Amino acid sequence: MTSNPAFNALTDAATVAEAFPALIKDRFFVVTGGNSGIGLETVKVLAANGGNVVLCSRSPKNAADALESISASVPDAAARVTTMSLDLGSFASIKAFADAYIATNKPLHVLINNAGVMASPLAKTSDGFEQQFGVNHLGHMYLTQLLLPSLRKSGTAATPARVINVSSIGNFFFSPEGGFRFDDLSAEKHYGYYERYGSSKLANILFTRELGRREYDDGNHVVSYSLHPGAIASTNLSRHTSFGAVWDLLVGLFWKKGGFSVLRRETFKTIPQGAATTIVAALDPVVPPSAHLADCQLSDAVHHSASVELQEKLWKVSEELIASVVSQ
Repeated sequence: MTSNPAFNALTDAATVAEAFPALIKDRFFVVTGGNSGIGLETVKVLAANGGNVVLCSRSPKNAADALESISASVPDAAARVTTMSLDLGSFASIKAFADAYIATNKPLHVLINNAGVMASPLAKTSDGFEQQFGVNHLGHMYLTQLLLPSLRKSGTAATPARVINVSSIGNFFFSPEGGFRFDDLSAEKHYGYYERYGSSKLANILFTRELGRREYDDGNHVVSYSLHPGAIASTNLSRHTSFGAVWDLLVGLFWKKGGFSVLRRETFKTIPQGAATTIVAALDPVVPPSAHLADCQLSDAVHHSASVELQEKLWKVSEELIASVVSQ
């Protein structure tokens, strides 16, 4: 349960924010992929309620356009938004961003790992990783690790700093039986558009739980949460379409054991409604550490393979992959 049991699939982000004004005003937030969709709505709502927000975008032009749209709709909010360049497909870009943020000496109360790629054609990041796994998981894991010193300094026992990982119900529908093809993470042998997406979204949840164990359970004032924002047709995540992608989608939705019962609970949402669960995860003080949320409440729609053993294995493999690049 969250602080307000009345929050649901149709609650919008602004309504959630109004419930926690003291946890937004004058606090510092970083939002990846903040230039569009639920990321932009998250930035807008936090800034409109007095938060200081860094809007991260791969494209400076998209970031500028996003800031202009905030200025047009909520003029007072724009002054509290800073745009910074961040390409989650490049460890060099991630390091440059983290160094620049830390150099400001500003606190960091909430890191919202929102950016993502969905069901894209096979492609590689600039560091050579399969794009969906590389951007959705490895990029955010590396960013979080670099920003942990700021998060640890900013959190307190009463109000820990937070890491929010925007996952998807795709973790349940699309990831393979064991969660990952550990023998083929580079997709040299097999590539399924939605399967790789599902694995990357499962990785967000496993990372959340392992991070929670390593931080909050170890005595640091940092908690982590994952969430499914909902089915939102109007974002640009679904811009990649092909016969193969559609086939993967249908297989995942209709052949997954228990899929019908999960799918039946889905409600198509507007962007403000889709951002609401992110705001709950970022602010609500009663949500238990390392929880997974959907429709503004706790959720158990997580792939059956999400064991502690798999969390530990993914963390170890991911650290090795990151080290293979950043140690060069």
